[in-house]
Amino acid sequence: EPVLTLGFLVAAIVLIGFRLQAFDLPLETDEANYAYIGGRLLGGDRLYVDVWDHQPFGVYVLTAAVIRVFGDAVHVFRWSAMAASLVSLALLMAILRRICNARAAIVGGALFALVSTDPGTGGEGCNREVYMNALILGGWFFALGERRWNKSLVVAGLLLGAASTFKTVVAVHWVLLAVYLLFAADGEDVE
Repeated sequence: EPVLTLGFLVAAIVLIGFRLQAFDLPLETDEANYAYIGGRLLGGDRLYVDVWDHQPFGVYVLTAAVIRVFGDAVHVFRWSAMAASLVSLALLMAILRRICNARAAIVGGALFALVSTDPGTGGEGCNREVYMNALILGGWFFALGERRWNKSLVVAGLLLGAASTFKTVVAVHWVLLAVYLLFAADGEDVE
């Protein structure tokens, strides 16, 4: 739908414009910690043995991969967060289009572009929630799609599992997905 594509492009431009405002800022404490530990992992150190933090491993593995491929300049981390935010925007709009309509998707996309980069909540940064949210939205996109139990739900579960490696609060989504499936199945046979 052309209007939905235009809505996405406008929301993406707003999101990018807001995120670009933070590109020259130094990494904040959490972001620097991810980069430091990711770099140490690339140097052969072991997580939770040689370097330690109380977070699950996902953000450190992702950061190590980003450093390996693109380097460790601040803008590299900002671009990776930008990419994750754009994926989240696209998935949110696709979910809203699927369960509501194009208008809801455009409004939701616009609101996401405005609030997801709020400096008051650190939204313009590279915190693990940025990556976790993209995975959660991907999981819900597949869970809410056409029922191909052996494919869509497996992908949804894998994405929520990957999100759980960033932050354990994703367990809430596991519970919500189970409850949703109990009510959405409505007598359907699982293949």
